[in-house]
Amino acid sequence: IFESAILNARGFEDQPDVGQPIQIDISGYGESPEFLVTGAAYDGAKAANLTLISDGSYSYYRDFEYLPLNTETDLYFEFAWMLQNFTPVDGAEIYFQFYFGDESSIQYLIANGSSVSGDGNDIQVEIEGHNSIGAWHVAKMNLFQEYYTYFGHIPNTSIYEMSFNAYSATGGEIRLLLDDVYMYFDSAPDIQNLVQDPVTPQAFENVEISADIIDAGSTKNHIFYRVDSGVWALVGMTNTIDNTFVGTIPGQSPDSFVEYYLVANDTIGQTTILMDGDQYFSYTVPGPTGSSSTTTPSIPTAGLDPTLLMLIALVVGWIQS
Repeated sequence: IFESAILNARGFEDQPDVGQPIQIDISGYGESPEFLVTGAAYDGAKAANLTLISDGSYSYYRDFEYLPLNTETDLYFEFAWMLQNFTPVDGAEIYFQFYFGDESSIQYLIANGSSVSGDGNDIQVEIEGHNSIGAWHVAKMNLFQEYYTYFGHIPNTSIYEMSFNAYSATGGEIRLLLDDVYMYFDSAPDIQNLVQDPVTPQAFENVEISADIIDAGSTKNHIFYRVDSGVWALVGMTNTIDNTFVGTIPGQSPDSFVEYYLVANDTIGQTTILMDGDQYFSYTVPGPTGSSSTTTPSIPTAGLDPTLLMLIALVVGWIQS
């Protein structure tokens, strides 16, 4: 998902050695002496370290050429960050800002020394963990959902630019680490590693279906099942750990033939269906085990000696006892 991202810092792993300036050549700005490569990374071996002393400033702009933002897009912005030092004096701030084609914008504040402001078209948002020192945080925004949340209507616009800005203000200091900066479209959910337990259920025994369902956003997941080619029913799947979701098909009567498949939907309605190739997944509930009996063979007795008949009768009686 990240390899084809619109904005991909590659975790800064492709940057020069630790201590060297970050190369921001994707926008043609060249070296950025305020940004240095550091080994204090959130993930991998490298990250970016921004240091600004009193009245220091840094700005970076990225033109997206009117990237669509509407009901057909599921666009995410994600980054990891740590404040090593921030002096919250008036005017000091660090933020990413997105500019939309309808002349509105959303500003995501990593740190700020002033109160949040903004009007109906320009929104300021303090992200979770803002102004906190000494710990890594990961911010992930679904820009479609963010627009809807802050402007109150479904977006039918575009993103024409993103900026990153930092100001230390007079008497202030900023030391910021950045890592894993990405902006990407989320594809339809991916369903993997389906497990059916038990494989052969007994009569009226519930069957648990689990699978890993991977998506950048949230998903609604269901199992559709039917019994003996009847009407399809559905049960929901709940998230148990990490990307694993579990649902339960109710127990069925003996000799029932059960078919099922999985459906995952993401936040904008992208759907993935998992089947067993071009067939439904299926299992059969075994019928009752038949009772066994011992049958005494028919022995012809006509013309046999009476003593021999008595001996045969004793042997047969011993076998049956």
